[in-house]
Amino acid sequence: VRERLKELVEADGALILDDCTKAYVRFIPRVLDLPYFNCASDWTSSNRLLLFEFQIRDKSVVLIIQMGPGAPDRRKLIHEFALANKTVFQVETKFYEQWQSLFRKPIVEGLDSGIDKEQIIQTIESNWRDFLENDLPRIEQAFLAHHWPQ
Repeated sequence: VRERLKELVEADGALILDDCTKAYVRFIPRVLDLPYFNCASDWTSSNRLLLFEFQIRDKSVVLIIQMGPGAPDRRKLIHEFALANKTVFQVETKFYEQWQSLFRKPIVEGLDSGIDKEQIIQTIESNWRDFLENDLPRIEQAFLAHHWPQ
């Protein structure tokens, strides 16, 4: 599953693969790789504050937008931005100082229920296409329409 997720990200020239682990496949759309978001600390080698992240669990794969640890003033501004755009983002009202999920989309569930590997891959690919065609354009549009400080 992890390798297929990496392949899907790498096959899309509009996406940049970031640091990955056994449980996470991380990336950022090129259009959102903005200087304002390059202020993370103690997370990935890219220092990106925002990353899209496939979280691979025993039973499921979920795609989230994760805001990691970094500059508190920027994190707070991004959180307020997401709260103001609830039609695009699903973010908790409470502000967390280290980790904040801004978006969540289940990609595949029931990995432990004996589902055929080919069926799992088909479900992942179908939900990935849905994300690229429906969710990602709205997310990018919201971020790009906002005026981010220099």
